[in-house]
Amino acid sequence: MAKLRPKTPKLAQKISQCATEFANLREGLSRFVASMQSRYGDFRCCYEASFCSTALYEALTALGVDCAIIAPGSIPRRNGDRIKTDRRDARKLAEYFAAGLLEECFILDLELRSVRSLIRSREALIKNLHRSKMQVIHFLHARGRSYNAGGYWTQKFMIWINKVELDQPNDEHVLRGNLADITYIQSRIQEVEQQIRTASELSRFQEPIRILQDFRGIGLITTLQLVCEIGDFRRFEKPTALMAYLGLIPSQHSSGNTIRPSSITKTGNTHARKALVSAAWKYIHYPRISVSLRERHCSARTVDISQRAQ
Repeated sequence: MAKLRPKTPKLAQKISQCATEFANLREGLSRFVASMQSRYGDFRCCYEASFCSTALYEALTALGVDCAIIAPGSIPRRNGDRIKTDRRDARKLAEYFAAGLLEECFILDLELRSVRSLIRSREALIKNLHRSKMQVIHFLHARGRSYNAGGYWTQKFMIWINKVELDQPNDEHVLRGNLADITYIQSRIQEVEQQIRTASELSRFQEPIRILQDFRGIGLITTLQLVCEIGDFRRFEKPTALMAYLGLIPSQHSSGNTIRPSSITKTGNTHARKALVSAAWKYIHYPRISVSLRERHCSARTVDISQRAQ
């Protein structure tokens, strides 16, 4: 359901009351847009970012409608408001949009969204792999089988677990099934990483890869993830604006002369923030220029910034 904003606030109030559900997105939306344009002329519209991603945005743009996707965190909400309906949400969104109080999401192009989906699928696979491994460990502990000869999932551990025989055939079936799941997920991760390396060969990624990989803790996959999650870095006027977008600035609860800083806000793009935090942990080690960094033939300016970052 789109929330629309025409040229004047009064019309915004009227159109926000025309909330409509479409059984068929393309046909129903086309008829609705034609109806609004015949009654009110050109208009802008917006909708709250959700699971439908950019599908509705692309459909409206194809119809010649100026559309915006609104960041959910920028929508004002009153604590005392206990009534929520689609019609009320549409009206409030149209009014806030007409007043310029909402923050629009940056829309990535189709190619970047495609590579981003690939990188996020790798993230999901890694989470599933960790979950499956923990299930196996906990399952063995529940059956009284513990491995005490070193760390888990080493070569020695795999030799040991393949020799484990449980008393009950059903337990044996569960264990072997879980191990087969782990093997399958690992093979899928390798396939996705190979596809990511293939995608990195696109010409548009060459400059960001050359620059970002000069920094400690940032490899090929992290570079592509930052590029595909953030998009155009030039849209941020200064580094603090980028940090605010990623939720890496400290929150604050202050009143009068009392200033109470707190933990980081954790707003914005979670995937990019986690990638940067993970890379930042590499900086706890002694500062140095690694062999791989020297082999990349970085520019002197980039090496200087990388050293200062350490």
